[in-house]
Amino acid sequence: MNENKIHIEIHLDEEGNVKENVPKFSGMYYLKANKAVNEDLASRGLIYKDEEITHSVPLCWRCHTRLYYAPIDAWYVNVQNIKAELIKTNEEINWFPKHFKHGRFLKSLENAPDWNISRNRYWGNPVPVWECECGERFVPGSIKELEERSSQKVTNLHKPDIDEIEIDCKKCEKKVKRVPEVLDSWIEAGSASFAERHYPFENDQKLEEFFPPDFIAEYTGQIRAWFYVLHVIGGALYKSKAFKNVAVEGVILGTDGRKMSKNLGNYPDPKELLNKYGGDALRFYLMSSPIMNGEDIIISEDQYRQQVKGLLLILWNTYNFFVSYANVDGWTKDNLNENSEDVLDKWVITLLNKLTEDVTKDLDKYDTVSAISEIGKFIDEFSTWYVRRSRDRVGPSATDESDRNAFYSTCFEVLTTLCKLIAPIAPFMVEEMYKNLTGEESVHLSVWPEEKNYDSRLINDMDIVRRIVELIHAIRKDKGIKVRQPLSRIGFFGEPLEEKENLKLYEKIILAELNIKSIDYMNYSDMPKGEGIVDVTDNENYKKRMSLFLDINITEDLKAEGDARDIVRKIQAERKVMGTSLDEKVNVSLEVWPSEFEDEIKRKALINNLTKGEFKVTKV
Repeated sequence: MNENKIHIEIHLDEEGNVKENVPKFSGMYYLKANKAVNEDLASRGLIYKDEEITHSVPLCWRCHTRLYYAPIDAWYVNVQNIKAELIKTNEEINWFPKHFKHGRFLKSLENAPDWNISRNRYWGNPVPVWECECGERFVPGSIKELEERSSQKVTNLHKPDIDEIEIDCKKCEKKVKRVPEVLDSWIEAGSASFAERHYPFENDQKLEEFFPPDFIAEYTGQIRAWFYVLHVIGGALYKSKAFKNVAVEGVILGTDGRKMSKNLGNYPDPKELLNKYGGDALRFYLMSSPIMNGEDIIISEDQYRQQVKGLLLILWNTYNFFVSYANVDGWTKDNLNENSEDVLDKWVITLLNKLTEDVTKDLDKYDTVSAISEIGKFIDEFSTWYVRRSRDRVGPSATDESDRNAFYSTCFEVLTTLCKLIAPIAPFMVEEMYKNLTGEESVHLSVWPEEKNYDSRLINDMDIVRRIVELIHAIRKDKGIKVRQPLSRIGFFGEPLEEKENLKLYEKIILAELNIKSIDYMNYSDMPKGEGIVDVTDNENYKKRMSLFLDINITEDLKAEGDARDIVRKIQAERKVMGTSLDEKVNVSLEVWPSEFEDEIKRKALINNLTKGEFKVTKV
């Protein structure tokens, strides 16, 4: 308007009433005055057209009082002078998700207007400017400087006390008061890095010791707000970025897809959810959700609950298995041996080392979604493959002391390392686990796991082994042969792993998991034919790049062994119902059992005395 020499006249006061110095309409509310002004103009032939138009009007977002726009004098920061510097320093910031860096934030910098930093209110930090009628201005840089200039003691920087402080104008020698405006509260928010330390007035701290801060986080609305004002103040004062790393979250919406509102009651009570499922579940839920990628989510109690039923419960059950059997076997960390030659132990430690590397990289980038995804996959592998395949290595029925110690040592290393990796995300549960496992004061005082080299070929080979296992399990299911029923053999022809010798390293695992007696290696031309031989290579339903066959013929001996396994399972289920301890022996009566497997049944089911009769399990 100044550029076009348009005169600005303010006719209304702050209540929306026409000022007293305005003829004809003095004291009238502006909406009433509109009609009177139009009538006056019409009476003088000065109106071209008078009509009503439906339009939206501004309202106070708190009390819904109608507002009107009025031109007022204000204080501005000249952003145009520092815009190039702001764009340059943005390049030094690590944004997560990274698309905000050159997307919404860069666009807000490129199109930023000058920043109006003053407000015409009573409450707020006063604009520190003393302005004389002659145009001379004084802006003190400290309380001390103001006291020296005013010759008055300054004890309160807020209104009304600060307005009593006057200075003498150096140009015209008149008494000068502070300007009436207060600062935009975003000035305070943008000065957080300095204000929290009262810099530079206390502690003799050096700026580089705390600025720029390492990390900040807020939701997407702060891209044009807090993130922006921090960056402007940092750039204006020090030509520096205002933060090194920033995580931008989305918005948690209510169950109906609208913003969460107490009035609408469209979200579950957070206190109730915390009491019901715990803080760890909430942290896992939010930090693994799209909200951490800057996307909005609809709050879901079901997904919240799944964090407990899924990942956290699996981890706790695995930990509980380790502790329970370690107590039964009398194992302690004093027996720790980290040099197991067992391929399953080597594999899980290799997988753990890879997890440490991946999670460290993810968290260094503030990518909690990827970190939790990797942690979840590892816990599933650890529980459903490693621990499940190792159950026979521990407990009263296990006989190999060296193998037992290898399992406990490996499991201890995995669990303690997992606690450290998960601690930033689920601090409460892993604290309990870690303190109980190690006897140390806190997992949060421990050193972050060291990244170690790992054998990716070992991981790839085990993936192939698991695909082989899944394939044979699928055949068993299709043929109606339960896993507890032993089978005689499977055969491999060709090289399903990089080298045939590699597969032999995993024979023990494959045979135990599939409940099969032996593996044959042969040329395809030598593969047996006939009833009970399933040629996987020739069957499109099973073909998964594996060259193998399965012998599903069940001999009498195999049938007897399968019956023995069914009996053990039946007794174990009854022991669980009875609540017997892991090492507690029981007496059992059975109508019949395969005599050649009697010793095995008694050993695996911890039977003190086995007699003929109606099925019954009793405590000794």
